[in-house]
Amino acid sequence: MSNPSSDSFRNPLKYGGQDYSFAPRYLRNRDPSSNDIKPKEQQGYYPLASLWSNSTNGNLWALAQIVNNLADWVLISNSIGALLKVNLQSGTTPIVPTAGAITFNGAIVAAGTNPVRTDGTGPNTMALEVQLSQAIGSTNATNVGLSAFKNTQFVVDANGFVSFVNIPFSKINIQVVSTPGTSTYTPSAGTQYCVVQVIGGGGGGGGADANFASGSGGGAGAYAVGVFTVAAASGLTITVGAGGAGVLNSNGLPGAASSFGGNLVAGGGAGGINGPSVVSWAITGGLGGISSGSARSYSVNGETGYPCYGAMVPTEATFTIFSSNNFSGAGGNSVLGAGGFANGSSVAFGIGAAGTQGGGGSGANTNTGDGASTGGNGGNGAVIITEYIFG
Repeated sequence: MSNPSSDSFRNPLKYGGQDYSFAPRYLRNRDPSSNDIKPKEQQGYYPLASLWSNSTNGNLWALAQIVNNLADWVLISNSIGALLKVNLQSGTTPIVPTAGAITFNGAIVAAGTNPVRTDGTGPNTMALEVQLSQAIGSTNATNVGLSAFKNTQFVVDANGFVSFVNIPFSKINIQVVSTPGTSTYTPSAGTQYCVVQVIGGGGGGGGADANFASGSGGGAGAYAVGVFTVAAASGLTITVGAGGAGVLNSNGLPGAASSFGGNLVAGGGAGGINGPSVVSWAITGGLGGISSGSARSYSVNGETGYPCYGAMVPTEATFTIFSSNNFSGAGGNSVLGAGGFANGSSVAFGIGAAGTQGGGGSGANTNTGDGASTGGNGGNGAVIITEYIFG
């Protein structure tokens, strides 16, 4: 603090008697600055504890000290009290009172990254804002917010603890897509989760040459099943694989894969093998399809088609060929469908039988004097969606 003379730097006690003292008060039309160290009404410095009254805005200041010829004026009051302004996080800031009041509201705002914030909504109004909740991929404290819970599925106690109401779903709906091709899954209203089954197309049965031959059965399509929330399943692409066709006097064609997005894939079965007209034979069937699945899924490869076999057995006298030793291969069975039945001595010779829903087609069969024949078609695949609906 500077060291002004005792005559020019006035002690407020000098103006009082034995039992009282007072500080001089100066009326001005502005607030003081640090340069205000000497009053215009008198010689010397402002006395310590001098009061500076601003007639324009009502502010009242007190002189705390003078150091290095710089005054330290402290605001001790104003016309509306001690509150002068409020600094806020967003919006209008700072805000100041109007007629001695600030309006303070509460508000709910859209989800963002600030759960609770103050917002200046006008020159003298503010709001305490709380954001709504939102769906996020992982925990994040900046994304929390207010939530409401559906009363048919949740219970909230007096302490705000939330628990799930263990009630059964209200109904089940099944969507079956069995036409080969692609489509998009649209959940039924109210679906919360679904179980999806996927079966690949079955392979076609093998053909058979003319004059006593048989083909092997086509392999079955693979199978996969998985559980999905409606959010994870909605909008995924559904692919249904066609069954492989049987071909005249040739190997059967393979079945096509079925899938549910990239989460469940059920491969198609391989085609059966065409049977040549030879003295004897045993031919393996087409392999079953290969399956794969993501988390919360189970998958099974398709069953391999059944083999065909036969032998030309002449009699001792006439060397007549017996056709009763000639059997085609049955198609492999799928989880959801059957393979085509085998042809043999007890069944009419000719075209192989078709498989159903992912089952492989059976091989063809011919007898002495018959022309070449065609294996049975493999069954088309399918995607079956069982929806569990709440509410």
